[in-house]
Amino acid sequence: MSENSRRAPEISALVGLLCLASLLAGVLAAGPAHAQDPARLRADVEYLASEALEGRASGTPGADAALAHIAAKMKAIGLEPAGTDGYLMPMQAATHVGAGPTASLRIGERVLAAGVEYRPAGFSDDVAFDDEVVFAGYGLSMPALGYDDYAGLDVQKRVVLVFSGAPAHLDAGLEPIHHHQLSSEAKAALALAMGARALLIVNAPSHHGSNAGQRPDALYAMRPALALQGIGVAHLTARAAHSLFPTTDNKLEELQASIDAAQRPASRPLAIRAQGTLDVQRRITTIYNVVGKLPTKAKSSGAPVILGAHYDGLGHGHYGSFSTAGHEIHPGADDNASGIAVLLETARQLSARPPKKGFAPIYFVALAGEEIGLRGARHMAHHLRTQSAPADAIFVNMDMVGRLRPEGLNAATSQADTSLHTLLHATANRHRLALLLEPLHARHSDHTAFFEAGFTALNLTTGRHGDYHMPTDTIERINWAGLTAVARFVEALVRALAAGL
Repeated sequence: MSENSRRAPEISALVGLLCLASLLAGVLAAGPAHAQDPARLRADVEYLASEALEGRASGTPGADAALAHIAAKMKAIGLEPAGTDGYLMPMQAATHVGAGPTASLRIGERVLAAGVEYRPAGFSDDVAFDDEVVFAGYGLSMPALGYDDYAGLDVQKRVVLVFSGAPAHLDAGLEPIHHHQLSSEAKAALALAMGARALLIVNAPSHHGSNAGQRPDALYAMRPALALQGIGVAHLTARAAHSLFPTTDNKLEELQASIDAAQRPASRPLAIRAQGTLDVQRRITTIYNVVGKLPTKAKSSGAPVILGAHYDGLGHGHYGSFSTAGHEIHPGADDNASGIAVLLETARQLSARPPKKGFAPIYFVALAGEEIGLRGARHMAHHLRTQSAPADAIFVNMDMVGRLRPEGLNAATSQADTSLHTLLHATANRHRLALLLEPLHARHSDHTAFFEAGFTALNLTTGRHGDYHMPTDTIERINWAGLTAVARFVEALVRALAAGL
C-alpha cells in the first residue's frame, strides 16, 4: 500500500473527529462572537505552533493534524465546503528532493564536484545530455521592453548558460507582471520552450557580496518541487562557470559588463561542450488545501474575494532554515500560525454578522506547500482559472502577521491598483493602524502565484524578523494585541472588498 493510500483514510477520520469536537464546543459556547477575541486567536496559534505538530512540514503527521484542525474549525464556524473533496483540495507535491547517485556534470574535460561546484535544481527533470553550450545572457525574453536574450540564438538541443537576475537597466524598474520571469523556474521554462536540453545558471558577478548566498562559490539550495519535464537544470558556482571560458579568468565579468553597459544582449555560442546526467530523487506525497465559503441565502454578485494563508511550516528545518543548530523543531508561530488564526477569526466574524445582501462570494483558503514552492497556491489559482473564475477576483494573502511593530502593517500590491491603495489607507485609518505600501514583488509568498495566474493580489505582513525560519519563532514572541488589531483590519477590509467598495 502506498503512503498516500494509507494517509487518506487517516486524514478523513481525523477531520471527522475534530469536526464533532468543534461542533460540540460551539453548542456549549455562550453565543456568537461579535468582536475579535484575542483568546481565540491565541488558542489557534498555540495549537498550530505546539511541539506536538513538530513544525507542520508538508506531508508529515503535524501538517495533517493542522489541516484537520482547520477543517474542523471551518465546519464549526458554518462555512460551506468549497474544496474538491469536501473542505479538502488534494494535490501531488514533492516533499523531499536530493541529488541521485548517477548525477554528474562535465564541462569540456573538467569533471565538476556535485554539491561543491554544481547542484541540480529541485525542479530539474532527470535528463542526460552531451551537447554544445550557448550563452544566453540573463535568459530573458522581454520584447515589449526591448530586450531578448534569445533573439537570433539557436538553442535547439543545446545546453544554455545564463546569469541569475536581470540586466541593470531593467532590474530596478521591472513591473510585477515581468518580475516573476527572473526566477530560475521561469528561466528554465523559457529555455525549454526554446528547445534547450539543459540550463546552467550562475550567480551574476554583480550579485556577489559578503553574504553567504552572494559568494561566488554559493549554490542555490535544492528546494522540493515537482519536475519541469523535458529539461535538466543545475546551478553552477562562478569558478565552475569559468570552465566555459578557458582563455580568460574574467570572461563572466566582461560579458555582464558589456550587457549592462550596452543595454542589449551579448548571446553567443561557446566553443565547448557540456555532458551530464541531472539525476534528482523525489519523495512524492499528497498535500491538501482547506477551502471554505461563506454561505449566503441570496445569490452572490461581484468579484470573488479569496482570503488565504498558508498553514505549512519548516518542520525540523530541513529546507529553508537559517538555523545552524541541527534539526530542531521550527514552531512557525508567526510563520504562519498567525495568518491561519486571523483567517479563522475573520471567518467567525463574517459568519456571525454576514455582510448585507448582494455581497461578493467570500472564500477562506488555508494553503498547503508554501514553503516548498507555493504548491497549494499555484494549484488553487489554476483550479479557479479552470472554473472560469472572474478576472477581477482578488486574493488577499496573510503571511506572518503576528509581530506588528510601530511602523505598521506592510501591504504589497501592484502599483497600478490605485483604488485598492485608497481602500487600504481608508480602512487602516479607520482602525488607527499604520500602513506601509510596498511593491508586489517585495515579498515572495502565495500572492505571487495568484498574481501570475492573472488575479488581483494583495499580501499583508508585519514583516521579517530575526526569528524568521528559525526554531525561535515561538508563541512567546507574538504581539497578541497587534495580532488582534490586524484581525480587525482584515475583517473590515474583506467586508469592504465584498461590498465592491
